[in-house]
Amino acid sequence: IEGYRNSSTLVLLDGKTDAEGIIQWQAPFSVYPHPTVKRMIIKKGRDILVLDPNKAPDEYADNHWNKSRSRWLQWAFAAKTVRGEPEKTLAHIFTERPVYRPEETVHIKGYIRTRQHGLLDAFAGEARVVVKGPGSQEWPIPVDLTGTGSFYAAFSESEIPTGTYLAEVKVGPRILKSVSFNVEAYKLPRFEVNLHGLDTVPLDRPFDINLIASYYAGGRVVDRPVRWRVTQYPYTWTPQTREGFVYSSDGRYSRNRRFDSTPSLTHQVSTDDNGSSILQLDPTIEPTAQPRTYVVEATVTGADEQTVTTVRHVRAVPSFVIGIRVPRFLETASHIKPDIIVAGPEGGLIANKELTVRLIHRQWHSHLQASDFSDGVARYITDVVDDTILEKTIRSGTEPIPMRLPIEKAGVYLVEVEGHDKLGRATVVSVDLYAGGDEALAWSKPKAGVFEVTPDHTLYEPGDKATVLIKSPYQQARALVIVEEPSKNRYEWVDVRGGKATLSLDIEDSWVPRIPVHVVLMRGRTGSEGPTSKTALDLGKPTTVASTSWLQVAPVENTLQVNLKVPEKAQPGDTIDVAIDLRDNHGEPVSGEVTLWLVDQAVLALGKEQRLDPLPDFITDRRSYVSVHDTRNSSFGRLPFSVMPGGDGEEEELDDDGNGPLD
Repeated sequence: IEGYRNSSTLVLLDGKTDAEGIIQWQAPFSVYPHPTVKRMIIKKGRDILVLDPNKAPDEYADNHWNKSRSRWLQWAFAAKTVRGEPEKTLAHIFTERPVYRPEETVHIKGYIRTRQHGLLDAFAGEARVVVKGPGSQEWPIPVDLTGTGSFYAAFSESEIPTGTYLAEVKVGPRILKSVSFNVEAYKLPRFEVNLHGLDTVPLDRPFDINLIASYYAGGRVVDRPVRWRVTQYPYTWTPQTREGFVYSSDGRYSRNRRFDSTPSLTHQVSTDDNGSSILQLDPTIEPTAQPRTYVVEATVTGADEQTVTTVRHVRAVPSFVIGIRVPRFLETASHIKPDIIVAGPEGGLIANKELTVRLIHRQWHSHLQASDFSDGVARYITDVVDDTILEKTIRSGTEPIPMRLPIEKAGVYLVEVEGHDKLGRATVVSVDLYAGGDEALAWSKPKAGVFEVTPDHTLYEPGDKATVLIKSPYQQARALVIVEEPSKNRYEWVDVRGGKATLSLDIEDSWVPRIPVHVVLMRGRTGSEGPTSKTALDLGKPTTVASTSWLQVAPVENTLQVNLKVPEKAQPGDTIDVAIDLRDNHGEPVSGEVTLWLVDQAVLALGKEQRLDPLPDFITDRRSYVSVHDTRNSSFGRLPFSVMPGGDGEEEELDDDGNGPLD
């Protein structure tokens, strides 16, 4: 690699690649002023390749190819910059309630953490809280951090105006996080509204929600307006955790990918002589049997025109769900052995339910699209072909039903199980899997230079082993796998044979919430022949495609279980005992710091309670920093050509008999 500095040419790098074709050097360049990369020269035998860094090949990053806009490899000889995820200082701040009177003290609590290389640690620096109010007023509050990186601040000022306030936690001039609260001369409601009903109901029968409005001083709120409002949202539900089973209630494995429901409901009534009102909802009119959450909102208007609103969430689940357990990856197999169950809303297994089991072989058929090929690029159309090779009717039992489904060759298979409720609505669970073998496989052709890489699970926990399937569009190729860890990149070569290859990774706790795995697939020339005709494209020339798969990792190592044991009732002036139990995600007791607040429920009804869980503020999303340049796609391949004589010069070069050239 040659460059120049102050009009002088110099050699920036001179070395040889190793047995894997890799050359490494220490970056960044330490000499100042930094040189400018001029050209790259690669020699092998008698061949010499000279590359202009100003004309860098296309750049691949996170499932996209783009034109490169920078000088190639210039960063490796420039000033040191952070090319990975930088160290972050993160915070979570909250108040114990959303609304205060002007004379009340606002209690502010928060946590500060540093995140580096994917790991969290308590912040040990200095921080402060700044409260901002109406009229551009500010109140700085110094805080002391505990050993666990938490802080507490009390905001109490006389004669402050009503309005919306903002509490910010700052380190130096930077605002880490903020939370808003309101200061109002509010009046506590004279009555409360409670909604009663089942927390979980089946989708095959109607259910009731009972409203009771009672005065805090005693008595019922009689003959007052009630406004009901009901909306629906999709709900991810599984009846009971059984290791390895996936259920038809999970949208990822159900045929009904899109949530469908009836419109929202609004209903106006009045409370009766008992201060109550009943709303009946009928899930049987819903178009699908997908699990859903009914958000029931009831607003009662008192005699003084003050309103009190209460919300209740009711989970409506199917009368049964189908569960299936099947390995998603098989090295070699002649049979697929799924286990099938039918579970009810309470989690118990339902027997004698008729089910239809299908084994489907999924294939990809690609054909060349007709075009003028003016840009020299071949375009393919890929059709997904699902071939049902087995269909069988079974009945469920009180234990998982084992099955043995024969397969004749390697490939991608779908095991699909279908059942119907008493209303005729279908419930389907479908799981795809890869069965390996000696046969070559054909996948979908890559689009825009990006092919498909599939992990065996959608979510992992630290300590799990992930298996990644490389669906190579080429029968023979070599893949460079780049695992972009928070602290460094890990490189690994994988050989592709028969259009497939697999990669195993041990999931680490620093990979939360997700980690990118890049696969750069490189194929050399296929065969020794070039274009088959004078105008044909060179479809066998060397090429490179790439793919990025994000492995989702659950932050289970960053969670704690907190349980409180309190008396159900107490009188004003009583002293109560609260037992606090703190355990880690494995259920083992741990020591820690707990913040306990006792808040008037009537005040909480005046505003929306803030999120108490700090984890979303600390386990933030990751981005990818890896980019790949490859000159393989810049090659022209073998260029078809033919001799095109001009004028009648060729005829003049022949003898009188037209048999050969003249001497």
